[in-house]
Amino acid sequence: MAKSLLWSKISLWVMLWLFSAALLMVASWDSYLHDFYLNYDSPWFFMCGKAWMNGLTPYVDFADSKGPLLWLIYGMGYLISPRDYTGIYWISTLAFTIAFYYTYKSALLVTGNRATAALATSIMAFLLLVKWIHDETRCEDFCCAAMMPVVYFYKMR
Repeated sequence: MAKSLLWSKISLWVMLWLFSAALLMVASWDSYLHDFYLNYDSPWFFMCGKAWMNGLTPYVDFADSKGPLLWLIYGMGYLISPRDYTGIYWISTLAFTIAFYYTYKSALLVTGNRATAALATSIMAFLLLVKWIHDETRCEDFCCAAMMPVVYFYKMR
């Protein structure tokens, strides 16, 4: 019984990661399907992350209105892929997988129906990645991975 529950949980994570990777492959300007020079703000965040990963000091050698957490994320993206933004694409797939997992769990908690929870997750994916809102990867995309667990655990209380 415990083995099948663990397998079910792992398969849910894998399916949501594949769902995120497929959606972001189309929607994200950082994916392999898009030209790498369409971004507006991401190049600066990438350069800040790169600078930090190469030993420069934040707020002394470089600065921006965004904070160190975003630079750390983009710095890890730089370490994954130093010549383009595909490292950010892979980090985004993980962030959206976490967000979609807790969206699914929250909807399942409210409705009690797996099909309805999957539909709610698909609707949330559309709302998060629709072209009018998501034209490039933003810090708000990474915040979804932190906000959705809060919604789920608050609803559990």
